[in-house]
Amino acid sequence: MKLSVPIFSLQLYCNPCLHWLAVPAMILLVAAAAPPSILNRETLRRAVRQLRELYCLEFVLCANREEHDFRAAFEHLERQGLLTSTGPGSSSDSDRRVSIVAGKEETAAIYLSVLGPFLCTYLQVTNVLLDTFRNQRKPFTEKDYLAEVQQYVEQLLLRQDRNVHPYCLSLDSISLALHSLVALGGITKSKRDEGGYASRISVISVSGWPMWK
Repeated sequence: MKLSVPIFSLQLYCNPCLHWLAVPAMILLVAAAAPPSILNRETLRRAVRQLRELYCLEFVLCANREEHDFRAAFEHLERQGLLTSTGPGSSSDSDRRVSIVAGKEETAAIYLSVLGPFLCTYLQVTNVLLDTFRNQRKPFTEKDYLAEVQQYVEQLLLRQDRNVHPYCLSLDSISLALHSLVALGGITKSKRDEGGYASRISVISVSGWPMWK
């Protein structure tokens, strides 16, 4: 069941190649966002692992293939001339600096577009959780959460704000974002006395997810 659900979800993608581009896109996302002075291969690996954990319900990512997927994606990006790793030939991963090759930013952006809709969705989900439900300081149902996020996204789209995408209206992705945050400990889920479930924001802030820790 753990594998059958994401594999079935894969069939819903408009582009079935999306799965194969996910990990290379995650690597480029970290390389583009991290300060070059602190990004080495080991830091990159840890950050990509965190992204895999966050998006494990969106993409078909098997935990026991994490190291293989990372190595294969990294080597693919090096062969494509998008990523460079500098340091002594025999140096450890913590000594090898990683960066996107100068002049290749536009090509890297094509890979990053794979993650764009998901990044926007999870960003807006987090905004709603922090701005609306955390302030209520009481449990909320998933039904209320789905309606609130969709309404919030609709207003952003009408205003043509940044960091929003039509995919952010997808109930599937909005729901998966909530369940992912529950799995990571950012949200706690408890059964209510009258039946059904409610989720409440835990003391572990979803905004405090330590990408560079």
